[in-house]
Amino acid sequence: MLCSRLAALVVGLALGSSCHDKPSSEDTAPRPADPPAPVTTERKPAARDLVDRLSRCEVDHQGVLIDFGGPSVQGITGAWSLSSDNGLVDAERDGETWARATNRNLAVRVVLDQAGPIFVSMRARGGLSRSVAVALDGRPLGVMTLVRGQARVVSTRATAYAVAAGAHSIDIRFAGAGRGQTDPLAEVDWVRVGTSEDDSRTFAPPTMNQIVSNASIGGVPHRSIALRVPSTVRCTTFVPVGGHLKLALGFEGQGRGEAEVQVTRDGESAVALRSEQVQGGERAAWTDVDVSMDAFAGKVITIELKAKGEASAGRLLFGDPALYVATNAEPVAPPAKLAVVVVLAGLDRSKVASHDICPTLSELARTATTFESQRGPTTVTPGILATLLTGLPPRAHGVEDSGARLSSSLTTLGVAARDGSVQTAMFTGCPATSEAFGFARGWDKYLAISPVEGAPSIAPLSEAAQWTMEHMKSGDARALVVIHARGGHPPWDVTMNDAAKLPPSEYTGPMEPRRAAEVIARARGKHTRFRLTENDRTRMWALYDAALEGQDRALGQLVDALKKASLWDDTLFIVTGDTSTNPDSRAPFGDGEDLSEDVLKVPLWVHFPGGALGGTKVALPTSVTDLSRSVLDALRLPVPEGFEGIDLFATGSGTTLPAGRARNATLGSRYSMRLGDLTLSGVPGRAPTLCDTVSDPNCEIDRIDRMPRAASLLFRMTYDAEMAAQKVKRAREPATVDANTAAALQVWGQ
Repeated sequence: MLCSRLAALVVGLALGSSCHDKPSSEDTAPRPADPPAPVTTERKPAARDLVDRLSRCEVDHQGVLIDFGGPSVQGITGAWSLSSDNGLVDAERDGETWARATNRNLAVRVVLDQAGPIFVSMRARGGLSRSVAVALDGRPLGVMTLVRGQARVVSTRATAYAVAAGAHSIDIRFAGAGRGQTDPLAEVDWVRVGTSEDDSRTFAPPTMNQIVSNASIGGVPHRSIALRVPSTVRCTTFVPVGGHLKLALGFEGQGRGEAEVQVTRDGESAVALRSEQVQGGERAAWTDVDVSMDAFAGKVITIELKAKGEASAGRLLFGDPALYVATNAEPVAPPAKLAVVVVLAGLDRSKVASHDICPTLSELARTATTFESQRGPTTVTPGILATLLTGLPPRAHGVEDSGARLSSSLTTLGVAARDGSVQTAMFTGCPATSEAFGFARGWDKYLAISPVEGAPSIAPLSEAAQWTMEHMKSGDARALVVIHARGGHPPWDVTMNDAAKLPPSEYTGPMEPRRAAEVIARARGKHTRFRLTENDRTRMWALYDAALEGQDRALGQLVDALKKASLWDDTLFIVTGDTSTNPDSRAPFGDGEDLSEDVLKVPLWVHFPGGALGGTKVALPTSVTDLSRSVLDALRLPVPEGFEGIDLFATGSGTTLPAGRARNATLGSRYSMRLGDLTLSGVPGRAPTLCDTVSDPNCEIDRIDRMPRAASLLFRMTYDAEMAAQKVKRAREPATVDANTAAALQVWGQ
């Protein structure tokens, strides 16, 4: 198991003639390094302000009230659509917000707390349409008459049956409108789902401008949610460890009322946090509330702010309501002279922790920082590396399939580092990140080592070690090295003689080191009867172990070289995977696999300069965009516009977001949004599925009907992520695959 040191390895390594060596003229003349500058990352918010998030909350004033003409309807209209084109155009009229309806069909999703008869009313101004039909979950409720140019409140009759609590769709269909018309069918101010006891003719809903109040009591101002009796505002959110709910209770005007703060979870009884009789008039004063939310840590809950009591002219005030976390100063990453990012392809998380197979990775797990909740943004390998290099999700950078190319218009991590006088290099042994897919741009040194040319599989690691030693000789040198190594992905560097000694004994099947990926790809085909036998799988994993052992050994030699050169304490050293390999998969090592957690969740180890946070295990969620942000911060480089992510050092130090961290993964039209233990998966236009990975790790039970508010929160997060990506999205650029790249992809199993 012992092998020669790295120095002997790099001297004796001979690369094949087909390797794509792309050094620039600057490769032979290193630029002088500028002194490190202070970290300029933006300070993370310490609170989730419920006033700022009011458009994502639910207003209940004698029924569920949906305010049109603003962000309140975003993510809840349409048939689970992720498109902003829902047939509604925001408009303002006499200081009021309206939505102009340009499509005949409009659907709005609502959640009802209690079962009972309901009716639907709306304030609308007629346009081309003179009537509107309303249905509940496809069941007709009635037809209402509209008057062109006249705003009026119209309503259906109450249902003769009790409508069940839970999620429902209000389906609105406008009549009229001939072809080629450009005027709106109607303008909608609001829609309400009320109870049979209400009289819609006397209903006066509060507008968003009325609900938000800069109220001052006793000379003390608070930006408040102001509610008339009876009203409730429900805000669904995630609760982090150490979260506190803080607000001030008051009463505006003459009178008094009861302010109640409670927490509900889908399917569970409400938990009262605070109830106060609040006095207005001359005796008015703020009552401060600070409640620990530890009982709900790690869960998605709904915070309810309720105005109760007898109706009066005054309003109950919930001043500056926010979910807070600890406000300690944000830790600053130790500075680095060298940043090394190693991405190992095809890792099986169950094997990399084994000391017998992977002593280097095991040592990193012991001495470095282990991030246990790292999640990929897709299962397309070039898309993952593109996210690492651009700090953008796949929806934004456009590499969403294995045939796309990284756009030359994007600022990459390599370009940002070079602009900051940092020497840069990328070494890859994986065809998906070769020059054909746009990954050669922006490096002082780029080297792609094809798996078809006979070079050792460890060549990217050994070549990176040699380049690093050469470029870090001077005391003021700084460098960034990105390595996409073969890891555990076939083809495997195992001789036929050594393979014959592996289990099972006397194996005569098709699984051999050189063509293994092609055999596995054949078994992956949808229209083939070929399947891997148990003997095939036994030999496959034995070859995997043998090859991964060699990769781990080369990784250890790179670490040893850095230590011998006295660079280790000045190095940010990151090791992760692109996609995980599921040992139970019918045919592993595929690219673009389904968005399942066993493929998206990858290992991540980080050695921070000086050994900071060594031996720490971090359960907080992390993402691939965090890697690029951490490199920039450690090298004291400015963060290019658009780069997302959170510095891993801050996360490792315990810095958390006040409403948790949602992470979205996409594959074509599919999405998978993860928040805490919940995962929402689906495709636009169809109802998604909701999984609770704690009680149902295999996601066999759909909980969307049992947890409608949690599902709504995750879907609106998915909608917001989609809209943010569309604003900066690059058009897809197809890769131009030459004969050599095509041969490499074939051997790779694609």
